[in-house]
Amino acid sequence: MFSMLRLFVQELYPYKVSPPPFLSLFAHKRTFKSNLLRGANFASGGSGIFSATGQLTFNKVICMEEQIQQFATVRGNITELLGSPKVVDDLLQKSIYLISIGSNDLVEYALTHSPSDSKQFMANLTQAYAAHLTVRKNNILNLYNLGARKFAIIGIPPIGCCPTARVFNDTGGCAEVLNDGARLFYKSMQSLLTEFSFLFKGFKYSLGNTYAMTMNVIDNPRGNGFKEVIAACCGNGTTDCVVGVNLCPNRGDFLFWDKFHPTEKASKLAALTLVFGEGDEYVTPMNFSSLAMIGNL
Repeated sequence: MFSMLRLFVQELYPYKVSPPPFLSLFAHKRTFKSNLLRGANFASGGSGIFSATGQLTFNKVICMEEQIQQFATVRGNITELLGSPKVVDDLLQKSIYLISIGSNDLVEYALTHSPSDSKQFMANLTQAYAAHLTVRKNNILNLYNLGARKFAIIGIPPIGCCPTARVFNDTGGCAEVLNDGARLFYKSMQSLLTEFSFLFKGFKYSLGNTYAMTMNVIDNPRGNGFKEVIAACCGNGTTDCVVGVNLCPNRGDFLFWDKFHPTEKASKLAALTLVFGEGDEYVTPMNFSSLAMIGNL
């Protein structure tokens, strides 16, 4: 998902909420252009790096390629509004682009393929990601060519430890095939982003290691302010969080809200770590706030 997620934006900028969804802005033609100057969210639940990811499971998702096409529409409209390509270039180059994607690609692959093919899959996934960020391939638009320079990339968390993955593991432990993929994805991103920072003028990035962050909470729950890091607050790990399912009395004790997603408390902890964290254990080579300040002083 190519977006500015709410909790991260609240820490980075003095906004009460994150920039609204692109499609909701587009629906209001009279105010569309002026509202774009405050940012836009292109995220689509269930989408992935590959265009096919999520299409069968969720019927219709907006893949990353289409999200970038929407961003191209935004660039065109801002240029029309401001009347100066240079001013637009300066605006977009100073903006920060928060991207959290890849989990759905990994889950779909694990459900339909043998682990022995994982290296080739990861190579294909990395190549597709590279094309979306900077590499023009088959005339596909990419973020760098559209003006993006500051990339806040969030890695894949240990999705093998989410409640639904544990349910389908006979031991009740984490599904290591999914966790192996998440770790491999992070390593691929490390190499890719480092390479791009040398190859492309002005390319800056922060890479968040949500895998290590989440495992730290799972391995040391009480030290991080949690009591339950295995079960979901809402539902039992197989059911969706809908009316009638069991609900925990104190969601602040839980790492997971439902069978897939973290609670708001966990998300807040992640946001604070990625935005203000020191050292390179959880975010490298700089935290998100430092990335945001580059070129803005």
